[in-house]
Amino acid sequence: MAEPNEGTPFVEEDAPQTAVPPPGPATLIVDPAVRGQLDVVREGLRAIGLEHRVLESNGPDDAAALTRRALRDGDVFPVAVGGDRAITAVVNGFLSADRAINSDAVMAAVSAGAGSDFVRSFGLPDEAEKAVPRLAFGGVYRIDVIKVTCQDTRPFYVPNIAQVGLGGGAAHKAARLRFLGSAAAFAGFWLTMASYRRPMVKLAGDRREFEGRITNIVVANLQWFGHGILVAPRAWPEDGYMDVQVYQGPKSDAFTLLPTMFQGEHLPNPNILELRSKRLTVDAERPLVVEADGRVLGRTPATFEIVPQVLPLKV
Repeated sequence: MAEPNEGTPFVEEDAPQTAVPPPGPATLIVDPAVRGQLDVVREGLRAIGLEHRVLESNGPDDAAALTRRALRDGDVFPVAVGGDRAITAVVNGFLSADRAINSDAVMAAVSAGAGSDFVRSFGLPDEAEKAVPRLAFGGVYRIDVIKVTCQDTRPFYVPNIAQVGLGGGAAHKAARLRFLGSAAAFAGFWLTMASYRRPMVKLAGDRREFEGRITNIVVANLQWFGHGILVAPRAWPEDGYMDVQVYQGPKSDAFTLLPTMFQGEHLPNPNILELRSKRLTVDAERPLVVEADGRVLGRTPATFEIVPQVLPLKV
């Protein structure tokens, strides 16, 4: 498939599709945050005649375990029902040692009103009643994922975007403020901003190295994150590369650039180093938090590697 213009979804919502039948009955891996939408999803599945079973998870780790067990038991069509953390969890249950646990399996995602940036990158509808019918007629594409290995942690697969630095610190703080509900991310960001000191880092990519002080590092496979921020408008999940952005400007760039980032107009910028790489190592003068979809993955030193076209995704 040809690469799009900047900010173009990978698959347009109303684009003509070469229909690919589901590989088998759907196995719904349902995030607790969208359980209220489950009846809508099931009604849609009955309308298209797709058999299914429901596995309700208690959170991301449980969702990964449920997916892994289902695939090993012979299921071939796991469907993540929920937002970005839930989708990423199912991806981590789907893959092991850089390959699918079940080579016959195909994954899908229904955000069911959760506002998923992963789903947004593929031009898919957020509403369950619009998303479910595509499970019957959508195409299947093999997309890249990013494998992240932090100090003293197991590899973790990131289908969308990871951050190191200010973004990671904010996610770490927000995770400790979950009692604030939807305000946790906002509070985590501003509390981190207040105490954040820009560290010296060393980056090594395929063809370029960098050493200097940074505010944040974005490692992108897809285009959107943060509930609709078009942070990586040229990212494309079939090209075998990560789109890396190194934010070298002052901390204040984190909010002064924000209005332009919703349209992807923050690039090019003299304070943002852009590079594309299949592999990236990040080390720093102090351990920095690495995050993806609000989940803390570990701390630097960290390695990011593209795993090309490893995830068959029905869109």
